[in-house]
Amino acid sequence: MGSGREHNQACGVRIEASAERQYRNILIDSLNVSGFGEHGVLIHSAAANSGFKNIRVTNVLSHDNGRSGITIGTDAYPATPHENIYVGRCAAYSNPGIPGQKTHTGSGIVIDGFRRGTIEYCEAYENGALCDATESGGPVGIWAYNCDRALLQFNKSHRNHSNNQADGGGFDLDGGTTNSVMRYNVSWGNDGYGFQLWDFFWGEFRNNRVHHNISLTDCVRWRNFGVFVVFGKVMNAEVYRNIAYLSAGSPAVEIERWDGAGLRFSGNVYLATAIVSRLA
Repeated sequence: MGSGREHNQACGVRIEASAERQYRNILIDSLNVSGFGEHGVLIHSAAANSGFKNIRVTNVLSHDNGRSGITIGTDAYPATPHENIYVGRCAAYSNPGIPGQKTHTGSGIVIDGFRRGTIEYCEAYENGALCDATESGGPVGIWAYNCDRALLQFNKSHRNHSNNQADGGGFDLDGGTTNSVMRYNVSWGNDGYGFQLWDFFWGEFRNNRVHHNISLTDCVRWRNFGVFVVFGKVMNAEVYRNIAYLSAGSPAVEIERWDGAGLRFSGNVYLATAIVSRLA
């Protein structure tokens, strides 16, 4: 327990790969982390040739911290110095972000820079409300990027926020992601979208799938978002057999600046109690 997110600039748990090597077998289990100005839990490497293999973060509650709840990542991009990440049965909530920053803060659980990583049976809520980033997007409840073979499944992400008209969504596979899946997740009441595939034009974004998820009245604040969002050069992606219960005024699907190939929507169910926007 820290002294309060407004009173310190520390992480609750911080593990850094400082040497040019791959460290192995990191386990964080059964912790309650709160009151830190930075990340509740941070596992991090600065360079492409330093990282971790076999990371497990389980049964962790990370809440009332500043920058994020749980973050595993790297400063190197595009690069995947980490391998075999597992985040299970964790909750990240009430991590509001830090106002006045250039880049996004206030995500619940985010992992990047890895090959093979899973987030499952986790919950993220009430994160991101103070993020007003000026040079990037916003926070997301649960997301992954700069990675290969990410699996986000059986999670709940709800009532997450942003304060810069960007993101504030439930789930996201973001730039540099390949061969990855979001399935059997539930998203509801978020400021932004329910589920997103976003390519920020640095490296490949291909062979990703979004299926058997549920979105319930997302796009609460940013109604210009779709429940399902696709942006950029997304290649060979499928969005299928999902259910979306739509908020009035928000599109079911938003496809923006897409110049990829092989994008397929099929078997999705969209429900609405009022007139909703057309495909954006």
